[in-house]
Amino acid sequence: MNEALNTLMSMVENGTDLYTAFQNYFNTQKGLFEDTANATQQDFNEYVDGLKAEGDSVILTIKTDYRNEITDFENQQEQLFTTWFEFVKGQLGEDVAGKLQNQINALDIKTDGFEARNTTFSEDGKTITETYGVKRIETEFVSDSTIVQKLYDNDVLTKTKTITFSADGLSIKEDVK
Repeated sequence: MNEALNTLMSMVENGTDLYTAFQNYFNTQKGLFEDTANATQQDFNEYVDGLKAEGDSVILTIKTDYRNEITDFENQQEQLFTTWFEFVKGQLGEDVAGKLQNQINALDIKTDGFEARNTTFSEDGKTITETYGVKRIETEFVSDSTIVQKLYDNDVLTKTKTITFSADGLSIKEDVK
């Protein structure tokens, strides 16, 4: 403090204009402050730009990895579908719709027997009639080795199944038309 006062007093004694000296001093300080502030701002901007670049890089990596995983998954699913389709195509043959309808019809025949139904017997005991909804099955015991079943849907004959038992009783043959 003494040194600063001595400097000021010598300036006054030597005829120095203190106002100009202070203006020069403060202008110099202001310049130094602005230079430091600008350098700090530039460092901050570079830091933010670095963070942005790093964030953009991370996001790009995530997007790329995700796209690669999705592409791999899609390729795997396409391969599974192609394998399945080739397998099914081999089973269906050329008339895909017709073969598929035949498979559906065969499934209908297999599941028809599991619905609740009303059952009546003929007086001679050779015919059993089962009714459920709009469907009806008439089972006729034609002989000791043959049974004929007729499936009606809305009183329209849709299927006939002939069941034949071998003479030794060890095998059964079914023919559906």
